[in-house]
Amino acid sequence: MEKWPVKLSPGNQNVECAMKTRIKSLLPLLLLLALPATVRAQFTFTTNNGAITITGYTGPGGSVTIPDTIGGLPVISIGTQALYNNESLTNVMIGTNVTNVGIGAFAGCSSLTAITVNSNNQAYTSLTGVLFNQSQTTLIEYPGGLRGNYTIPNSVSSIGTSAFALCTNLTSITIPNGVTNVGPAAFFHCINLTSVTLSDSTTTIGYNAFNQCFNLANITIPDNVTSIGEWAFEECYNLTNALIGKSVTSIGMDAFLSCTKLVSADIPNSVTSIGDDGFYDCTSLTKVTIPNSVTNLGADVFGNCTNLTSVLIGNSFLGSFEFSSCSSLTNITIGAYVTSIADAAFYACHNLMGVYFLGNPLASITTAETPTTHTCSAVITKRPSITCRGPRTGDRRLPVDQLFYGTHGRRRVVAALVCGPIDLGSPSPEPAIWLSSWKPARTWRIALGLP
Repeated sequence: MEKWPVKLSPGNQNVECAMKTRIKSLLPLLLLLALPATVRAQFTFTTNNGAITITGYTGPGGSVTIPDTIGGLPVISIGTQALYNNESLTNVMIGTNVTNVGIGAFAGCSSLTAITVNSNNQAYTSLTGVLFNQSQTTLIEYPGGLRGNYTIPNSVSSIGTSAFALCTNLTSITIPNGVTNVGPAAFFHCINLTSVTLSDSTTTIGYNAFNQCFNLANITIPDNVTSIGEWAFEECYNLTNALIGKSVTSIGMDAFLSCTKLVSADIPNSVTSIGDDGFYDCTSLTKVTIPNSVTNLGADVFGNCTNLTSVLIGNSFLGSFEFSSCSSLTNITIGAYVTSIADAAFYACHNLMGVYFLGNPLASITTAETPTTHTCSAVITKRPSITCRGPRTGDRRLPVDQLFYGTHGRRRVVAALVCGPIDLGSPSPEPAIWLSSWKPARTWRIALGLP
């Protein structure tokens, strides 16, 4: 029998070409099949353009070496979360050819005490078991098994995404002055972290940066920080004070959500926007001042802040359910240039006694009967109502439930209307402000145009 490759006639050249192409495509697989069985069993990986990415590890743990090659192909990448949550690893050595370590590649490895790097690797280096880029300007990953305090080296300017994520043994961190960026999820779920000293040079705190740092007690955000990312301090249950720097312009969605012991969070005049649920469920907050610089508040920003008793609102648009279920809220002062209050902004604020609007008392009010522009002034006692003086119709005394009519569940909606240059939109079963616990003997007061 004639051995391959056989000589083909000119008419069969396409067949020969196809066979060569097929053999060439199978070559990487043939090389991988030549691997020692132990290597094939320990790692899962993918191949792309003749190079390998490690995607998982199934070996016995202990000290593990990421090889330079597998089956003659270079190992150039460790994939995102490739060795995630492997509690049996104690040491990882990264091989010569690796040029990419994916986000959270070793996150959750609670026994890992050192990530070391082959001295010939051109992309990464290690210092005291911590992984850095070669120039040591970016901290890539901190081993989850290290305990106690850590001071980041002075050469570092950036803390990478998920660099300390799930480092449950870390108790305090000192960040040097050169660090400008705290990456997304940098300290996510560092549940025993009690102290953080941020660099004065820091300009950005990424999303999820300190999410679920349950024991973090205080945070001072430096004056050079311009934005606080979404979920940045969510569920920091023991956070009592947050000093926000004077250059912060935006506070992201859920930034301080469920910080249930937060008693102080002064919002500086630099802030222009606060995202949805920014301080939702901060049940220890008692007073909030929203400065004039804030022009946009997301929905439910201070919802369920059940100990909040006083609110001073600057010039912000008020979103839906802004202060919903703030059951201790008794007084609200609304700034002169607020132009819109969304439906149910003060939903279920059962103890709300006074709403004070500081602006021009001209309002566009849509009643249940007919849209009419009125000049309004009123002090309401007993059953809530409002006197509206229209430019053509003269005085008309309207029950408030004519302005916001209907029911909410089994409760009759009784609303207190804030008059001013406020577009209240069409009548809605979800009023901007509603008081479900009205009693005839109780006095409800709406003071208009008062300081």
